[in-house]
Amino acid sequence: EWLIQLLHKYTRTMPCLMSDFALCVLPTAGACKRLILELEPTAATSMSSKVVSRVKFLHSRINQLWSLLPDFCIFGTPRDLNNSFPKLTQIFLGVFEDAKFQSLIPHIMTTLTILGKHVLPSDSKAPSSLADTLLTQLNLKSGDFSTPLMALQSQADKLLP
Repeated sequence: EWLIQLLHKYTRTMPCLMSDFALCVLPTAGACKRLILELEPTAATSMSSKVVSRVKFLHSRINQLWSLLPDFCIFGTPRDLNNSFPKLTQIFLGVFEDAKFQSLIPHIMTTLTILGKHVLPSDSKAPSSLADTLLTQLNLKSGDFSTPLMALQSQADKLLP
C-alpha cells in the first residue's frame, strides 16, 4: 500500500510511459482479478466472512492500482502514447463492459480528460499529433470534424457506461 502512495506522489512529477503502466501495474491488477474470479464462487456459497473480506480487499487493491493511470499523464503527454494507446484502448473497452469493475471507469475517464487537454497545442487551433492518434483509435479521420472535441463528443456514447 505504501508503494502505491509513493507512485502517486512521484509519477506526477516526471515524464512517464504508458507502457510502464501496461507492463508494471496492469499485470498486478490482473493477478488480483484472477484471485477474485477464483474466490467469488466460494464467497457466494460459503458465507465465510474471511473470503468475502478478501474479495472486497482485492477489489479495493485493483481500484488503487488503476487510480495510478491518470498520474502517468499529468506531467505531460506520455512519450509512447502513439504505440501504447491502441493496446490500452482495448483494455479500457473491456473495463467498460465488465459490470464487476465499473469502479475503474472514473480512472479511465480522468485519464482521457487529461489527455484531451493535450489534444490542441495552446498556441494553435490545429489538431496535434495526439489528436490524430485519438481520432485514429476511434476509427475517425481528422477531416470529419472541425475540432477534436467534436470527434470525442460524437463517440461519447461508446466511451461512457
